[in-house]
Amino acid sequence: MVLSDVHYPFGVSAISYEIIKKENPDRVVLLGDLVVGKGEQVIERMKSFFENYPFSLKKSVVLIGDNEYKGDKRVVDFVKRLPVLNTNPFCYRTGNMFFCHGNIEGRGALSEYLEELGKDLGLTLKPLTPLLVSLVARIRYTIPRSVHMFLGHIHYLGKVDAMRTTFCGTFSTKKVIYDLKDSLGYVVIEHPATELINQENVTLVRINRVVAA
Repeated sequence: MVLSDVHYPFGVSAISYEIIKKENPDRVVLLGDLVVGKGEQVIERMKSFFENYPFSLKKSVVLIGDNEYKGDKRVVDFVKRLPVLNTNPFCYRTGNMFFCHGNIEGRGALSEYLEELGKDLGLTLKPLTPLLVSLVARIRYTIPRSVHMFLGHIHYLGKVDAMRTTFCGTFSTKKVIYDLKDSLGYVVIEHPATELINQENVTLVRINRVVAA
């Protein structure tokens, strides 16, 4: 299963533990922006999250997003020391699947573009944003079309079938671009032993429980 933009300790991040227990997966991918904070606060909140994490880190992938990174090498070092499946703290590849938060620039050009897109063009280009971000990610990370991408960052839960891309939702209750009904949730992947999947193997699970931001 894939959880993106958990934004611990805010929003509905508290229910991420019970969701993991309920799904009983064989692997968990934490797709970045696991916590919200600045500097040392990021590391302390990551430690706090993993203190009660109800799953084996040895069967987990922990990736860094722009909320955590902001150019802070200490965060990279912390994640690298975790006993997790991934050796690269920013991306993970297995079979025909590629996992990445989608933006590790901090408040770089892509972040600014997405923020302005949400503010200024909103309803007009909102349906196109996942397609545009998918295209940018494939070019940036040189991912072939045969590989299924799993991305976060834009707080959207949905698929772009033409690009073989799944956006993995969020646990944040702050609207960025999309309404909560289109953003809150996570992804479950029913993968064969070969680790080679089709879009039909990917299920979007929406969270209906909403609390104040």
